[in-house]
Amino acid sequence: MAVQQNQQRNNFPKLPTILVLAALSAIFLWSRQMARARPVLHPAQMAKSKRPVGPSANEALRTLAKLPLAFEPTGARAEHSTEFLARGNSFEMMLDPRGATFVTASKTGASPSPPRAWGPAAPNLQSVMPQSHYSTIRMTLANGARPSRGEASARLKGVVNYYGGRDRSKWQSGVPTFGRVRYREIYPGIDLVYHGENGRLEFDFAVAPGASPAEIALALDGAKKITLQADGGVDIDSGTGTIRLQTPVAYQEIGGMHRIVPARYQVADASTGAKGVKKAAQISIALGAYDHSHALVIDPTLVFSTYPGFPSCKCTTNLVRPCKAVDR
Repeated sequence: MAVQQNQQRNNFPKLPTILVLAALSAIFLWSRQMARARPVLHPAQMAKSKRPVGPSANEALRTLAKLPLAFEPTGARAEHSTEFLARGNSFEMMLDPRGATFVTASKTGASPSPPRAWGPAAPNLQSVMPQSHYSTIRMTLANGARPSRGEASARLKGVVNYYGGRDRSKWQSGVPTFGRVRYREIYPGIDLVYHGENGRLEFDFAVAPGASPAEIALALDGAKKITLQADGGVDIDSGTGTIRLQTPVAYQEIGGMHRIVPARYQVADASTGAKGVKKAAQISIALGAYDHSHALVIDPTLVFSTYPGFPSCKCTTNLVRPCKAVDR
């Protein structure tokens, strides 16, 4: 009898332990369910939401805005010529030997492209872009520019992984990213170099000594309106917002001195020829006096500033994209 009483006493402490473990398990399961039920907001939706964003989140977004544009090689396919793509604040761009294509989000705050739209092999724009949500601006190098293969440089630490769909054979991981892409000899003695930050794209024309920058011309398709402003900049209305082509900057480095060269845009509106052939609007660059025996850099800058996103900072539109993961 005494032995049975001792065994019963030894069993009593186990009951509270079991209850505590059961309670902890219930709390853990409840917290996981709450995390799953919490909606994931697109950055543009977060901007409109009344939900406060903590200081750490704001600081992270400001840091993202300062990061250089990351250019990904696409692995060109036969049906398209896109060589590199990059994503910024509510815009995405594709680079090819003849120019660049910009896709901008609508004012509703939609992401510039659905998850299936991009990958290392970019598809045809028309097959994935609902015109009610996206607009496309095509910038083509005009005046007899020569197609050139892009050369990536300034390797970034980040890589991109694509895990779209159930077919794992189509998944890609470790896609490298670069800070600069150069197209050589697009005009005789002139290279084109793309680089920039999330809300802005710079495309430098590197003019060798003796080359003629008068050859440079940009044809723009898809713009609703192109306006040359009094300050020398150009506003490009895409239908979903305004892309700002800032006043051009040109300079030379001579004898250790940084010399500014006067520069301004010239805009020729779109027109229709005698046979009904439409000619896109063109932008050229007029320069003041400079030393033709030294290299010259012309540095236009596109600013995507009037598109949906955080009002206080530029941020990537691809923070919520189920098929794409970025490792930095």
